[in-house]
Amino acid sequence: MQDAKGNKYPSQGLNWENSSPGHVQATFMFGNNGVAALGPPTRLIYNHWSLMQHTIEFDFKDLQLP
Repeated sequence: MQDAKGNKYPSQGLNWENSSPGHVQATFMFGNNGVAALGPPTRLIYNHWSLMQHTIEFDFKDLQLP
């Protein structure tokens, strides 16, 4: 979460509740940890990483061996 100037609120956790393939419900928790410079929250940014396996061809060239 960020304020209008782009300052980030520190995340204090996330709880997933009542999730299913077509529905998700979560509680995001943030605090300012005593940072007085934070303005009111204006933007929530959520990133989710999906890991996938891929086969990639490659060659080692000019590799120095002991």
